[in-house]
Amino acid sequence: MEKQIYSNKSTSNHFKLGDLEIIIISDGYQIMKPAHPIFGPDIKPEIIKELLNQNFRHTEHVDLGINILLIKKANQLIMIDSGLGDEESTAGHLQQSLFTAGFKNTDVTDIIITHCHLDHIAGLVNKNKKISFPNANIYLAQTEYDFWTCKNPDFSKSYLRNNFNLISNMIYKVRDILNIVKPKLQLTSSDITLFDCIRLISAPGHTPGHLILNVFSNNESFLHIADVIHSDVILFKYPEWGFLFDTDFDQAVKTRKNILEMLANNKMLVFAYHLPWPGLGNVNHDNGTFKWIPKAFFTPFN
Repeated sequence: MEKQIYSNKSTSNHFKLGDLEIIIISDGYQIMKPAHPIFGPDIKPEIIKELLNQNFRHTEHVDLGINILLIKKANQLIMIDSGLGDEESTAGHLQQSLFTAGFKNTDVTDIIITHCHLDHIAGLVNKNKKISFPNANIYLAQTEYDFWTCKNPDFSKSYLRNNFNLISNMIYKVRDILNIVKPKLQLTSSDITLFDCIRLISAPGHTPGHLILNVFSNNESFLHIADVIHSDVILFKYPEWGFLFDTDFDQAVKTRKNILEMLANNKMLVFAYHLPWPGLGNVNHDNGTFKWIPKAFFTPFN
């Protein structure tokens, strides 16, 4: 299947945050099929289907947006994660989206990786196994690096634990990418501030070194929640239902609930990697649970 080509010229979203310019671009999307047991593995499949149906969504699969954040600060162009690369035909549009937004791959000076699942790191290398962003340093939490490169990464608390073929294939691909980009890799602690505008915050569960990011400038800020949430209609309302690909399922549920509670309490602007384009919105309380409220845009150019 050939990769789809964008025809919409409005493939980026720009806004100012203090002294920073924020640009959101798309790498495409990823299809999670079947919807159950990927979402709510302990929940009856008909309940998942009915919830999706009530929200006018496809009942057999869930599409995940792949929203890439760019932060322009003076002469720096900082990118958060790198998309799915050539792993699936519905994704891999990052280079084209960069160009449409007015940038080249050589303009990217720094890349922060929230975690090492393929939909976040596969775009770091091209089909020729070369680094896609030759001028960029790549920042990754030491905890995350250690997990994927250790002799036997621990999936015992994951619903994938008995799927040995999937786990071994994933580990092989992640290690291959990490080995290619190793000359550019900068390993960090999980709770530091980079470039005086991005605070790394440990949010374990999805993976051991999973990070969320507080982007800030001049008393303005928002939170990049990475893979805390994968569905706007399932996991806000039922955060305890969980996600099949969480490495530590119970820890991921705890982290998800804590972050959603914090966001609902402080009304902070949120950027979500996997929610519908452009992934901006707020979290609110809703009858004892949570609700995603997308930010309204009244023209495609803002």
